[in-house]
Amino acid sequence: ATPAVFSREKLKKVAGLKGHKSQINGLSRLGDSYVTIGGRNSRPADDTLRLWDAGTLKETLKVKLSGRPQAVAASHDRIYVHTWDHPKETRLYSLDAKGEEVWSRTNGDHVFVSLAVRSDGLLVVVDYDTLSLVGRDGEVRKTIAVPPTTRLLATLGANERYVFLSFINDGPGAGVSVVDLEDGEVVLQLEGLLLPKP
Repeated sequence: ATPAVFSREKLKKVAGLKGHKSQINGLSRLGDSYVTIGGRNSRPADDTLRLWDAGTLKETLKVKLSGRPQAVAASHDRIYVHTWDHPKETRLYSLDAKGEEVWSRTNGDHVFVSLAVRSDGLLVVVDYDTLSLVGRDGEVRKTIAVPPTTRLLATLGANERYVFLSFINDGPGAGVSVVDLEDGEVVLQLEGLLLPKP
């Protein structure tokens, strides 16, 4: 799989990040680098995290991960990766900019997790029905109950007080929820926003 890089001016493909052997499961930005994770959704399995120089688009680091990478987020000096392996064992890793492990911890038994990093260094981890704020030391600072779902995307708002959860399923709670990270509650929920059927 080759993620494409587009120019901002013309939205034209200018290059690709060649190297992963399987589907790309996540992309983030770490300073002057792109971070990608390759999964195990096809053969051969990839299970790697790679860093790419944003200027040259050359691979600068490749780290073999333990388990199947499902989500990635990065701050200015940390990379966070969520992996899973059978039987439903999941781990959350914090790596430094050289790919060295800073800490890791188990992270429940849900495969689909979304990650985002705030500018104050707190990691937002959304796992099925729980949103957790995790410190740079790996300790959970706060947990917030959110509508349960199997697949989602978490996006921080501009002021980083709110996180927007886009639920990708056809069951109850499908749609968008807005969570206030300071007050610890869901402040808005829009249901019935489903993906179009092919």
